[in-house]
Amino acid sequence: MKPFRRPPISRRVWQRLGLTYLIALPMVFILFMHPPKSQNILIQALILLMIVTAARIMARIIIRTDD
Repeated sequence: MKPFRRPPISRRVWQRLGLTYLIALPMVFILFMHPPKSQNILIQALILLMIVTAARIMARIIIRTDD
């Protein structure tokens, strides 16, 4: 059986991934330095998910691609 080979990752995808981390890291740093008043871990996890989602959307807008 022939092994599965994934296609190479394009330069734009690497740029978008790097920009996502560049956008998200300061926001995550602020989140951990100034935690929310609620000690509910679910709320903190949702805030973290929202930060990552917003960073991905901003990176996609900055690096416009149609793929």
